[in-house]
Amino acid sequence: MKTTISQPALLSAVLLAAISFPGPRGAIANPTAQSKQAQNQYPSAVVSGYLNACQKKAAASGLSASQATKLCRCTIQKFQSRLTLSQFQELNRQARQGNQPAAFTEVGMECYGELSN
Repeated sequence: MKTTISQPALLSAVLLAAISFPGPRGAIANPTAQSKQAQNQYPSAVVSGYLNACQKKAAASGLSASQATKLCRCTIQKFQSRLTLSQFQELNRQARQGNQPAAFTEVGMECYGELSN
């Protein structure tokens, strides 16, 4: 049986997951440690924290566990391919202030489209 969920609910789940996990303080405060990572390869703590928050929010929005996993993996991979860690953190900051960054919406819509594949 296929679970149907609205695009706004999925986008909300992605956005809420992104803003609910701002990342470990050390990734922001320690530029030396950050520079050792590939430019768009986020530290494992950021990725795992995002995935955990995203999967919880997506499941709460009505996705199955497998759909939530697929959506969240898709979004973090797209974020890493398009945004440096600093850019991702800045968008998270903006989102926590009530703005909805276009990058989050674009990635959410792309990954939403891939759920049916």
